[in-house]
Amino acid sequence: MLTLRLIRGADAPALCRRLLLAGAAGGVGFLLLASLGYALAHPGDNGAAALRLACCAVPLAATVQLAMAVTRADPVVRRRPGLTAAGLGPARVPVLACLTSALAALAGSAAALAVFVHLRGDGPAGPVGGGDAGWLAAGRPLPLAAALTLLTVVPLAAAAASAL
Repeated sequence: MLTLRLIRGADAPALCRRLLLAGAAGGVGFLLLASLGYALAHPGDNGAAALRLACCAVPLAATVQLAMAVTRADPVVRRRPGLTAAGLGPARVPVLACLTSALAALAGSAAALAVFVHLRGDGPAGPVGGGDAGWLAAGRPLPLAAALTLLTVVPLAAAAASAL
């Protein structure tokens, strides 16, 4: 609840930085899901699937760096006497900023999952454009545990790096 109040009281540049982080996390999440879709569509081609997954490392590193920059520039990190009186001293306020960045990355990952499922045609409308979404393995069931595991990589890495 305190995080929500701090987000509501944030200035426009801070909200834009968090929105940029959510967009970057969503992009990386979609890349990870697309590599999962390729692995599902081509089960015998392990080398190419692993290469596609490895290609996601550079965007993931850039997103983690962005999360660290967003956390450092967060106005929550500055000392506020009201937060100290509420029990959030100098040690807990950076943790709060780290959680705010992790929540932004989690929102981006959730948006990536929604777009991926929509493009696959798992919803009521079918595949987008009526075409074959073979590169997303539209005809195969999506393993939810694998998708959620891939999507938690970005928020966890962003939170861990921001905490350091």
